[in-house]
Amino acid sequence: AEAALLKYEWRFWARASQLPPSGDWGVWLLMTGRGFGKTRAGAQWVIEQAQTAGTQIAMVCRVPADGRDVMVGGDSGVLACSAPDFRPTYIPSQRLVKWPNHSEARIYSSETPDDLRGPNFHCAWVDELAKYQQAQEAWDTLVMAVRLPPNPRIVVTTTPRSIPILKRMINDPATHLTQGSIYENRTNLSEKFFERLIKRYEGTYLGQQELEGLLVTDRQGALWSRTV
Repeated sequence: AEAALLKYEWRFWARASQLPPSGDWGVWLLMTGRGFGKTRAGAQWVIEQAQTAGTQIAMVCRVPADGRDVMVGGDSGVLACSAPDFRPTYIPSQRLVKWPNHSEARIYSSETPDDLRGPNFHCAWVDELAKYQQAQEAWDTLVMAVRLPPNPRIVVTTTPRSIPILKRMINDPATHLTQGSIYENRTNLSEKFFERLIKRYEGTYLGQQELEGLLVTDRQGALWSRTV
């Protein structure tokens, strides 16, 4: 019985870089390579917030399928990470996740940022912000909705891309930046997959971005520089 309970003790299993930072931050930006475990970190953070009864949470994804298949129903999503005695109910037709203590998380798509106008939230989880087509509009609408006391906060889990919104977020004093690479999570990944991936991409521009989680601003030898 003790072993079964320990399975859901995230702070026992997590690496330090997957746990929320201490201090007074408004945004925790987990900008890491693929395979780091950032989705798991985001899902576990949402579950921790939901433990306070009545918490209202926004879960923002690129497209609705990402919310359903990754943030809620994925291998590292909210349902898979929830302990049996605190397992929420997922209502797809309402894009709603409901916990036994009346905390709720609603799923929003970056494709329809205006849906975030009106509701108020205590906190939010934004996944793969760098992939959004309307990233700035979705972000601006969200931050105005996350305003309920006592301490509104947003967690962003994303693979880096050299886009203006990420650069501004990194330079914002309210942001706590966590960076990491696929190498940190190697024990949880297929060794064959890892070997093939490293052989193909290590040392390349794409490898720096997708594996190492680095915000690469210019391709080496490029004729033109990227602009902010």
